[in-house]
Amino acid sequence: MSSISLPHRHSLLHLVTCLLVACLLFVANPLMAQQPQAAKITGARIGFGGIYKLGCWTPLQIELRGGSGAWTGTVVVSVPDTDGVTTRVFSDPIRPVAIGPEQTTTVRLFVRVGQAMSPIDVKFLSADGKVRAKRIFFAGPEAQPGIVPGGVPATNRVLLEFGPTLDIGESIQTTTSSDAHLKTRVTRAERAEELPTRWYGYESIETVLLSTSDTELYRPLLQNQERIEALGDWVRRGGQLILFCAQNAEELLAEDGLLAPFAPGKFERMEQLTQAQSLATFSGSEQPITRDRRIDLQVPSLVDVQGDILASAGRSTTNVPLVVRTRHGLGEVVFVGLDFDRPPLRDWGGRTSFLRRVLDLQDSKGNKQ
Repeated sequence: MSSISLPHRHSLLHLVTCLLVACLLFVANPLMAQQPQAAKITGARIGFGGIYKLGCWTPLQIELRGGSGAWTGTVVVSVPDTDGVTTRVFSDPIRPVAIGPEQTTTVRLFVRVGQAMSPIDVKFLSADGKVRAKRIFFAGPEAQPGIVPGGVPATNRVLLEFGPTLDIGESIQTTTSSDAHLKTRVTRAERAEELPTRWYGYESIETVLLSTSDTELYRPLLQNQERIEALGDWVRRGGQLILFCAQNAEELLAEDGLLAPFAPGKFERMEQLTQAQSLATFSGSEQPITRDRRIDLQVPSLVDVQGDILASAGRSTTNVPLVVRTRHGLGEVVFVGLDFDRPPLRDWGGRTSFLRRVLDLQDSKGNKQ
């Protein structure tokens, strides 16, 4: 009877073990391949251009990336309030968040970050209540992976621009205090979808400035009127809206126009403005708008104007109102029937003085400009 030597037994045992492992891997690999890849929270954007006030409601945009499966559920965000107590906000329950396979989904909601360097805990819960994705962001000095910009003190004044830029940074340079708690800051909403759908989304903002020379930026608002309604609600609760509207007034300020609710009167027609004296008087600047001191601007003529007419064109003070300040509930709308993002007003040396008057800015000592 033959026998197997000890070394050969070890070799045979090793071979059998390898075969068993190979078989297990062969069976396991298809099962592993069938395991669904988890959804991920890939990014977050907060405030307007990263600017918001601590202790105030502000927009938060969460970006999710689907895995190999499809999910429907809710985004939950937990942040500490001003007292350090954790508060939670949920995405709209009427509109469940849907994440398709390998698809990117954006969710917009509102949060109130109460403290600097706060953790912002984000979870995606599927319809069965299970956590399918989670991530913690921190509010830090500047945005980077895993960190969103920290909030500014609630005592700051924040101005929000929408539309072609007015370049008002120069206008506030001499009005900004060196005290970090008393600064005036300017930020922008680049697209209509960045404007809040709820009035409290503007809680960090003192003044909204709308420039209207590019109507394409406003057309998406026609499909989502709740953004205009939210802006109106915010004004009536104490906000300030400054509306610059000239060349596109016929479209935007007509009776059924998108911005008609903010006009101080009824749009009648467009007028030709050739005299610049009223602009120079309002701004207090002696610099001419053009070298030959001639201008040719189309401006809106309004009738039944309500409010204080601060500047107008024509022989009568009510002929063509150019700057009108009107109360809207607890807030106000300042209407400017000019486009300061277009020549010749864009290049006018007196535009800074004019805009300071419109913005009602004060210098660092509290004196009106």
